[in-house]
Amino acid sequence: MMPTETKNLIVGFPLYDGVNMMDFAGASEVFADTLGLFTPIWLAAEKREIRTSSENSVYPNYSFTDNYPPIDILFIPGVVYYK
Repeated sequence: MMPTETKNLIVGFPLYDGVNMMDFAGASEVFADTLGLFTPIWLAAEKREIRTSSENSVYPNYSFTDNYPPIDILFIPGVVYYK
């Protein structure tokens, strides 16, 4: 019996100022901890510091105009009131 080859699925997380960290950071960890079945990537309009709703800073892997891998799953995180 031949082994079945599985595709590594790319999960794209678009980030923006005011994004709730719980919505994308935890989900990114879950997808990353799947023995290579999923690869999370963070994207934003610009490759710059993104300020979360809790005033933390995160940095995307890619901007929307970069040459990033084709996204198989688009995971859109929520937002809460941003000051």
